[in-house]
Amino acid sequence: SDRDATKKSPVLVFRKGPSSLYQTFVEWFDYVWEKAAPQRVKLSDLISPVAPSGAGLFARWEGRHVFAIPKRDIIKYSGHVRFYGLGGKRADRDESFTDCALREGNEESSNSISRLVTSEYTDYIRNDGAISRVNLTGDDIIPRVVLEKRAHSGFGAMKKEDDSYFIVAYDAELSKKPLPSNEVAAILFIPETILVQLADGIHRRLSDLLAGGAEIFEQEGMEIPRSSVMIAYGLALYLIRNRN
Repeated sequence: SDRDATKKSPVLVFRKGPSSLYQTFVEWFDYVWEKAAPQRVKLSDLISPVAPSGAGLFARWEGRHVFAIPKRDIIKYSGHVRFYGLGGKRADRDESFTDCALREGNEESSNSISRLVTSEYTDYIRNDGAISRVNLTGDDIIPRVVLEKRAHSGFGAMKKEDDSYFIVAYDAELSKKPLPSNEVAAILFIPETILVQLADGIHRRLSDLLAGGAEIFEQEGMEIPRSSVMIAYGLALYLIRNRN
């Protein structure tokens, strides 16, 4: 503007004393800045040592996201099949989350996990779906997600009345194409384009995913009907809802 705003517009001048309005604004800004900064915590601050917990993995093979389909969904087949990230429960409370992630990941993918990769950030997902970003300290490998589950579907290993369950999920690199083993009936490879489409909340059939470029490898003796409605669960649901 060509006009001198100081002569045409009202100007407020604040005294800089300890009890002034100016100081109140400064303190409020500092408070908001500190509140907005990522919280620095340890995993032990978020998860009690006695809480049921396990580890999960985010992995890709040849550009496609890797997901597991559990055998129990096929045994109790009802037309709906869940898919989620590789991983499982800790063997005991003394097993570290990184050891659990590598052990469970390799047990379920025919030993295809080469290493875990530290994440630049960690999203803490509360049971109500709210996500807050935290700065984790005290660990050499930083997980990408800490997921809190209080409401259990009852279809998996957790009963509906069970206590909260926590999943600590890491980014992982693969040494070879993962193939289903142990309790995994099949491994589903989904390209990014399909994940974007699934963000509309509409469940697709397996045949639709395969037609769009997905790929599935089933364990011997396991066959998943192509008419199955595929339900994203856990880490798969997180990836679909958080495209960053």
